[in-house]
Amino acid sequence: MITLKNLSFKYHANQPSVLNNINLHIGSGEKVLVVGKNGAGKSTLSKTLAGLAHGHERGEMSGEYIFEGNAIGAYSRKEISQKIAVLFQDFETQLVCSSVKEELLFYLMNLGADYLQALTEAKKTAERFGVNHLFDRDIHELSGGEKQKIALLSLLTISPKLLILDEPFTDIEPATQKLLAQDIGSGACGETIVLFEQVLDYYKYFNRIIVINKGAIAYDGDESVIGDKSLLHSAGLAVPGIRRLFKGNNFAAYCESLSFDESEYNRISVKEVHKNPACIEVKGLCFAYNGLAAGQILSNVDLSISKGDFFVVLGPNGSGKTTLTKCIAGILKPTRGEVLYNGRKVKPGDIGYIYQNPDNQIFAETVFDEIAFALRMKNLNETVVRDKVNALMATMGLEDKSDLDPFALPKGDRQKVACASILVAEPEVIILDEPTTGLDFPSLLEMMKIIKDLNMRGKTILMITHSMETAASFGSTALALKDGVMTFLGPMRDFFTDENNLKESKTERTEIMDLSLKLKGKLLLNEDEFVRCWRENP
Repeated sequence: MITLKNLSFKYHANQPSVLNNINLHIGSGEKVLVVGKNGAGKSTLSKTLAGLAHGHERGEMSGEYIFEGNAIGAYSRKEISQKIAVLFQDFETQLVCSSVKEELLFYLMNLGADYLQALTEAKKTAERFGVNHLFDRDIHELSGGEKQKIALLSLLTISPKLLILDEPFTDIEPATQKLLAQDIGSGACGETIVLFEQVLDYYKYFNRIIVINKGAIAYDGDESVIGDKSLLHSAGLAVPGIRRLFKGNNFAAYCESLSFDESEYNRISVKEVHKNPACIEVKGLCFAYNGLAAGQILSNVDLSISKGDFFVVLGPNGSGKTTLTKCIAGILKPTRGEVLYNGRKVKPGDIGYIYQNPDNQIFAETVFDEIAFALRMKNLNETVVRDKVNALMATMGLEDKSDLDPFALPKGDRQKVACASILVAEPEVIILDEPTTGLDFPSLLEMMKIIKDLNMRGKTILMITHSMETAASFGSTALALKDGVMTFLGPMRDFFTDENNLKESKTERTEIMDLSLKLKGKLLLNEDEFVRCWRENP
């Protein structure tokens, strides 16, 4: 179906190539997972396969792209769109209709389906993936994760010959991620699928894995690559799940060689009691857009957050997580109830807030000025500002982008810039709405180390995330929402121990959690806890 011959691509003549001499053949019916870190060339390759690099994306392409026996340039845009469907990393840019119903009908009807046929297919797709309750909603009313679902499902309605997905799961809750991955792997979503990701979490659903590094193919083969820690490390990728814990493929023999340290488990499972005073109090909080009860997003939320705590906010897409944190930050005004910060009503600016979509907060002309803004508003000496900004940019891998326009950067780098612009000022309370989306493994660790260090120094953290590994590795308290109601508030271990919590919040345990329960019936949250409690026999 697809053949690339010595294909290279650069965005500007005087800059290095983003893709370097790619030779690749993908046959009809293949399910291919392409993985690589930020800047490896994944998005450029996805656009190339979608037929956008040739004559549409500004830049220079050399080599050949053969699609179904013909050069890609021989097809018109209409012909390409009838055969190839693509979900961009910036999925919101391809939502073109005002309502969910119209969005799910749009692609089908533009390909010639009549209204009733399109409506039937749209409803069937919505039902299969549990979004039928959104069918009559306006797009602008949806959460980020709901928008990503709709952008993806609008493509799945047509079962295209070639489906290209660029990081399609970033904002979607874990249970639905798994459902989508299963459907993609089974072939229910299209004839041939190429999915681009920064993680190998769903490798088992694909019959072929390609690792791309510095614009070139570093590996092309089967799932055995997950055991090649050296190759994955050099490509900036994490070994998935429990594979990080042992060497070789004899997993049963590895488990038999371990013994459980009961005393260590007792030490790590002691429930932490915060003695610090509350810095945030939420009392009877309700919120409805336009003040209408029919649009109620939050209902009677009560909670207290101690100074120095690390809250992780969990729940399905559309459950009210972002609305709650915006109310806590003073960005939104509650319909009823109140939010107190250090005993007084919260005001905008009291709390540092990092938006889910970085484009909603970035405004400066350069990366440096964006990150420096909060410090300059404090009237700090410019030498101090420069030192702090340069140090943070170096830590986050942004030092070579200091003078660039933030909006010219890939989404993952824009996410880093947005986070850095708040973290640099070290506010007493920091709220992060999906801060790790679009970040590769090294960048995620860098980001979370900064956040955890701030927390260890007494800063209070609230973080929304759909990454269960991130939640379990860094958070101490879980707060779960469903349909605007708080369903759980307590220690992270208690949350993941209870099956009902997982079902209500559409979350999943990690492989390490499942393994710990299988071996001993006692839940371990992360790799560090597993290594501390399960030790190799002498």
